[in-house]
Amino acid sequence: MSRTDAASRVIRASAQKIYSAHLDPQAVAKWRPPQGMRAEIYNFDAREGGGYRMAFVYEDASVPGKTSAHADVFGGRFVDWCRESASSSASNSNPTTLRSPAL
Repeated sequence: MSRTDAASRVIRASAQKIYSAHLDPQAVAKWRPPQGMRAEIYNFDAREGGGYRMAFVYEDASVPGKTSAHADVFGGRFVDWCRESASSSASNSNPTTLRSPAL
């Protein structure tokens, strides 16, 4: 079974600020996790062709994770960058096919 999720958000900031927020792993860890979770960044190579591996960890330890005891681990690669419209990336969070990006 495959699953596709999509999300969008309106952010009142310049394209340059949004672009910069995608290049800094500390910024990504701050803005990207959903409510009730925190981010752990394992690898982060912010360049075209680079990739990342991270986890969203549940703050409530009684909530089971999808890929580990209390976290959702996922990764992806940066496909292309467009400064005028922030960034573009592709990710893979399927626990059965997830492989750590070769960084």
